[in-house]
Amino acid sequence: MITVNINIPDLNPFVLTQTDYIQGFDLLYECDSDITKIYSAISANELNLTLINRDSVFSLENTESPLFDKIGEGTELEVFETLSGEPISRGKFYIVDYKAPLTAMTSTFSVRAVDRLQAILNKDVSLEHIRKGLSVYDYFLQIFLNLGIGEDVLIIDDSLKSVNLDFSIFNGKKMAEILNSLCLASDCMVFVDLKGRIQVKGKNVVGSAVKHFTTNNITSLETSKSLSFDYNLLKLGYISASISDNMELLKTTISCPSGVYKIENIEMSKDNVYEIDNIKVSSSPIVQILGCSYSQSLLSLELNNTTEEELNIEVVVTGKVIETTTAYITTKNDTDIHSNGEKTLELVSESIQNKVYAETLSLTYWERLNQKIPYVNLTTRSNSLQFTPCMIVDVIEPIKAKLNYLGYIHTLQYEWNGADSYKVEIGIKAAKGVESDE
Repeated sequence: MITVNINIPDLNPFVLTQTDYIQGFDLLYECDSDITKIYSAISANELNLTLINRDSVFSLENTESPLFDKIGEGTELEVFETLSGEPISRGKFYIVDYKAPLTAMTSTFSVRAVDRLQAILNKDVSLEHIRKGLSVYDYFLQIFLNLGIGEDVLIIDDSLKSVNLDFSIFNGKKMAEILNSLCLASDCMVFVDLKGRIQVKGKNVVGSAVKHFTTNNITSLETSKSLSFDYNLLKLGYISASISDNMELLKTTISCPSGVYKIENIEMSKDNVYEIDNIKVSSSPIVQILGCSYSQSLLSLELNNTTEEELNIEVVVTGKVIETTTAYITTKNDTDIHSNGEKTLELVSESIQNKVYAETLSLTYWERLNQKIPYVNLTTRSNSLQFTPCMIVDVIEPIKAKLNYLGYIHTLQYEWNGADSYKVEIGIKAAKGVESDE
């Protein structure tokens, strides 16, 4: 039995069940946004509900409803599954699209909600300094802690402690750009598991199958072709980084009213600002600098204009930046290039900062590019939400596909529209088996 709690602050949850209010649902979990890629781009899990407007409880004009004026964009929905005993949480989602009816004339309507990662990906980058000699593990930890994500709901793969950055530089203004660049550089994926924890996990999944798919429980099966048909040349970009000499980072004129005045997010003329050495204002000392903060490209100032007039002042900022040059590791199939011409896949991340590491990472991506079957899509049916993202499974279909495939669940979609069981669509990416000690 599936229930969905509408969690309203200071009130008991309003409970939706499959026998009351829920006409259908679609529940999507995924480890990243695209099963066809050899690298990860982060995506949020998603819940879509079709609800019955029984007793006009969801009608926007029903002032007698316990939900009146209490549900809408941002409202938390928590999915529970009860098999025996206490209900088990299967994830928290936040409404992004609520098509509630105005009146009781509409009998059903849809709700779309996503997990907490979506809000994180859309956030502007906070004012973070460049740090030196940081591991990717610590960089992920720093990012999530700064976003208010506690370590109790955060699982970061220990293997990322060995991937080191010379400098924690980034390009872009949204968290999605930073996190996706880190995923590319460290060959990992970021997703929310069924317990609501954010997991940062390496893509080279190793283990033994805990669930098995055969001709007895597979409704449909589709295998993919090797990505080597699409690409025969891989260019992986990495950077070399160093601290510059002192230089001018900003020269601008701003209007400063009388009294204490804060001006935020002034765009500096240089990217990758490492440190600010000096800030000068043209009307000093009658305009005083009370404080400043800065990131890799933005400056915020707090000024005190001690006169009673608004002044136009020139601000000059000097300091150091991280200077970078980009080089490429190229891996290719000369035979295929000779026959079909170059078909290039180019990947670049400012978080790949070491040539030896870039060579190792390039081999990993090249091996993945040449997998015979990089992923498998199948459909099955289930009476419960028994499968989970990253669960290791095997697919044995000796009759039609002659397939013996070990992989991890990358994409998992449960659909229910009133039937006795759930339709489950599963995307599985290749995994490595545990080697024997013998």
